[in-house]
Amino acid sequence: MQQQKSLIIYDGDCMLCHSYVRMVRLREAIGEVETLDARSGDPRLAQYWAQGYDLNDGMLFVHRDKLYFGCLLYTSDAADEEDSV
Repeated sequence: MQQQKSLIIYDGDCMLCHSYVRMVRLREAIGEVETLDARSGDPRLAQYWAQGYDLNDGMLFVHRDKLYFGCLLYTSDAADEEDSV
């Protein structure tokens, strides 16, 4: 018997719901994604601050040794195609 897919019905106008669905799609496209709180004190953060990324001004996405920062994250829909990231 074929397993039936799960279904998530969400409010597309809800910022939290929309963000969650984008994360699910991103994981489908590129695999597991680790999240790191920029205010956690994690020692890995120092390298990005040293490179000039002000983590108070935006989100940083690291994928295949490339860095995408702030508004650059929104120039392509990473959830749609892996190569667009």
